[in-house]
Amino acid sequence: MIQFQRKRRQKLVANIAQRLPDRRGVAKFVVLAGVGLAGAAGAFALAVSGAARLKGPDRALAFIPWEGDALTAKTDALVMSGKKLPPETITAWSLAARRNAPLNAKAVRLLAMAAGLQNKEARAEALMAKAASLSRRDVITQVFLVEIAAKNDDLGGALAHYDTALRTSSSAPQILYPRLVKAIKDPRIRDALKPYFKSGAAWPVSFVNFAKDSAEADMGSLVDLVLESGGSPDPRMHREQTEALLWVLFHQRKYADLDRLLRSVPGVSANLLTQVNLASLEQRDSFGPAAWQLLDDAEAGANVVRDDNTKHASLAIYANAGTTRPVAQKLLFLAPGRYRLSFKVASTTPGEGRSVGWWLRCMEPVVAQPLWRLDAARGGKGSDIVIGAGCRVQLLQLLASGGGGQTGLEAEISGVALTSAGGGKTLTSSKPERRPNALDSGE
Repeated sequence: MIQFQRKRRQKLVANIAQRLPDRRGVAKFVVLAGVGLAGAAGAFALAVSGAARLKGPDRALAFIPWEGDALTAKTDALVMSGKKLPPETITAWSLAARRNAPLNAKAVRLLAMAAGLQNKEARAEALMAKAASLSRRDVITQVFLVEIAAKNDDLGGALAHYDTALRTSSSAPQILYPRLVKAIKDPRIRDALKPYFKSGAAWPVSFVNFAKDSAEADMGSLVDLVLESGGSPDPRMHREQTEALLWVLFHQRKYADLDRLLRSVPGVSANLLTQVNLASLEQRDSFGPAAWQLLDDAEAGANVVRDDNTKHASLAIYANAGTTRPVAQKLLFLAPGRYRLSFKVASTTPGEGRSVGWWLRCMEPVVAQPLWRLDAARGGKGSDIVIGAGCRVQLLQLLASGGGGQTGLEAEISGVALTSAGGGKTLTSSKPERRPNALDSGE
């Protein structure tokens, strides 16, 4: 009896070994699914890696050749790795697996794939839906259902399967996020995503974090999505995500989108975009580059000093000898005109080339073009600045130089203010050209 079972196992292994690679069969079902070849191919790769982690279905089959779960795992691994496996064989093995494990969703999904290889599209779609009803956790099933829904122009159904996959599988983001990054350019898709953002599910936040760092992302569309959906319903998470996105937009020089997003932040006023007083030191964790940002390292830096009596803030500046660098900076959106920057500076280490100074750089449209410079020692308490029509976004920087001695620089800056040179007029912001919203076109 034992010898008979051994021969039976050897014959089964020999049959499997004869069926070697042909990827065209798997690709045929992918074409049936419609628009998402890249996503389905990613699902195949994911399944291969997942099957490789299974604890040896061959060992289970060596003792019980008809054991359902092991037979399904073996068949799935062969199909997803591109082995030459005729649809009739996939069907036979999947049916055999179901006789022993009737609720195995993966076996039903394999039956659906076999039907697809035989051009039985209606049966394939029905079986894939059946597989999903047995288990929500087979990510390959959900990906194929996304493709089927997309083929049928069923946007709601496609996103429902996205949601299921992303809620139930830690592997789904690597397949679905890159495709969703491209899809959010469509205002219909952004609109359909709103309920998922409002639901409080974890994946919309995770998706925005992925998209902001993706080279494929259209940052304007991503900002549209955050603004239109309201972002995360969790205030703390929304604040952190918005600030991170503001910094990405700053580094990518997407100032119009930065301006749009920044104006949605609670507590932001036009003054934040046009003023340089040190009050925004309190909010620099919320307003990104539009608030004062301070450098603080071993060579040079700036720290906040607060007067408990007056409640005013000042900056303690330091720089080692031989070090010159910006120690504080703030992004501005000033309209063209003449302005006056005023401030107070006190130095405890004057002389020997030690100095504090200001730079104003034009950030758009010319990259970091120097617009205005001032040595604080020579400039006294203030200096006029002229901003032309060609400079819509500016970056004000405070520079510290430790000079050539051995002591380095220590100084204090206070009373920083920016006013119209005409005398205390309210400053206005120069909004970067607004990115046309796809929803404005009435699409």
